[in-house]
Amino acid sequence: TLAANVTANLLRNLWVYVNIICGHIPDGAETFDPAVLEGETKGEWYLRQMLGAANFKAGPLLAFSGGHLCYQ
Repeated sequence: TLAANVTANLLRNLWVYVNIICGHIPDGAETFDPAVLEGETKGEWYLRQMLGAANFKAGPLLAFSGGHLCYQ
């Protein structure tokens, strides 16, 4: 039904926000200039991925349901 689809979509959007946005935008996560990307090595790419992500606090239920993405 329409109500079930709307509810499922809202819950999915909330899950995506909490798990993805909170892990990549908080204080402590580094940002990079696009010029840095040119000619970067595989090792530099992995380092950039680690420096651009951050942990956030989540309860046990949220951590489990989000695949423990709060611990990056």
